[in-house]
Amino acid sequence: MRTFTLKKTLGRSYNVDLDDVANVKRALNRLGYYAVPRYGMTRYPDEPMFNGIESFQSRYRLLRDGVMKPGGETAMTLGAVLAANEPPSEGGEDEGGNEDTSPPPLPDMGDPEPSPPSWTDHLPSFPENDYGPSVPILPGGIRG
Repeated sequence: MRTFTLKKTLGRSYNVDLDDVANVKRALNRLGYYAVPRYGMTRYPDEPMFNGIESFQSRYRLLRDGVMKPGGETAMTLGAVLAANEPPSEGGEDEGGNEDTSPPPLPDMGDPEPSPPSWTDHLPSFPENDYGPSVPILPGGIRG
């Protein structure tokens, strides 16, 4: 079994290791959190990768910040999920000789926590009119 490790912190505002980027993209893709863009899977960070990290973090109830640190919660959880979904090293074929190519199921983590209320939920709004849907009026008369 190969462990999942990072050399450097990976995030939108970090100088990243290109090997880390490639490894994270492959891992997220294997688990269904990264769809390869039309331009292909590159070793450069892209928004679909960060969205995949955030989706993974949400699914496993981790801090959803799009950042992965060496030895951090997200990297450790990703490694554990990959290990749990790794096919056996011996006898990768069933008795019929057909290899199972379906993606492995993810462990059940229960229902995700509900989203917290928006800070604009308590603000007054006006009914829809000829000019479009209602828009909350923020303090100072600014429309939200």
